[in-house]
Amino acid sequence: MPEPALDSHAPERRPVSPRALALGSAVIAALLVLVAFVAYRELIHYDRHAIEHVPAGADLALRIDLEQVVLFDPVRRHLLPLVDRAPVGAGAIEPGRLLRLREAGVNLGMDLRELVFARQPGGGWVLAFGGIFGSEPLVPRIEAVLRTEPEAHSSSAGGVLVLQPSGVALAQADDQVLLVASDAALLASVRAPGNGYEAIGLSRSGAAAFGALGGWLDGLGTTDTAAAASPLARATARLGFGDPLELDAALEHEAPVDVATARHELDAWLGTPQDAGNFAPQADWGGERALLARARLTQASPTRVAVATTWARADFDRAVRSLAVWLEPRLHASGPVAR
Repeated sequence: MPEPALDSHAPERRPVSPRALALGSAVIAALLVLVAFVAYRELIHYDRHAIEHVPAGADLALRIDLEQVVLFDPVRRHLLPLVDRAPVGAGAIEPGRLLRLREAGVNLGMDLRELVFARQPGGGWVLAFGGIFGSEPLVPRIEAVLRTEPEAHSSSAGGVLVLQPSGVALAQADDQVLLVASDAALLASVRAPGNGYEAIGLSRSGAAAFGALGGWLDGLGTTDTAAAASPLARATARLGFGDPLELDAALEHEAPVDVATARHELDAWLGTPQDAGNFAPQADWGGERALLARARLTQASPTRVAVATTWARADFDRAVRSLAVWLEPRLHASGPVAR
């Protein structure tokens, strides 16, 4: 069979040069990187700002990085259910408030990235929820969900939603952080970013951080003379990762203090006699007794004692549960309440 004649008019295929291939590959790679960056910025990346809403004059503050599953799970199980149980209307309705909020586009279970809790002398408190909440304001959607509940009592003005009978107030800051405070006046004081966290020593880094001024610790009930001889100015802690979690803390005093006195001071705060062998503290929110039992104290400076210890994940879970127990009655109270 004769072979078909070649079409003399067909375009001649020329091989692609290695330089053109390399350039095309580079362009495609750059586009993929750009798409990945945009997706990261819009869907995953979160700039942390919640810490900037710690009120000036706070005597206790806590920050938790919720991008870590080990830390988010206790918050999901113990703190988020308070959203369902907070009194607004005549009683609970089905489906639960968290589910109805999610249907309205407020998905705290998926969008949260950090949580900051702070309290002031006298009992006023603030919760700051940071996350990837999108560009639509949260408060109108929250208010719409609450108004569907029978006999719901709330008022709103200037972007602030006040719940009754508790007086608890909600607003969203310009940096998208959702703020919940014990009363509207305290909420107004923290809507703009500030540096109240610096005075209390709350760290921006780490899986979680804690800061407390000496005035708060003085209220724990100790009358120990050794502790009184070296007043504490501030206690701070930073939680790292691991199993168990690594905890580095510092006790900063107003006058020189040695390691033995600092340990005696810690024992006194927890209500432990010096010769006690069973660490069963007065409050024991999160296994503080066992945490102190394995702590290593070193002299960092004449007025500063460093503490290195570990915190079991189960005890961290217990501490978050204790915070939820502390907060729940305050969601029912009217205005700031005592500790």
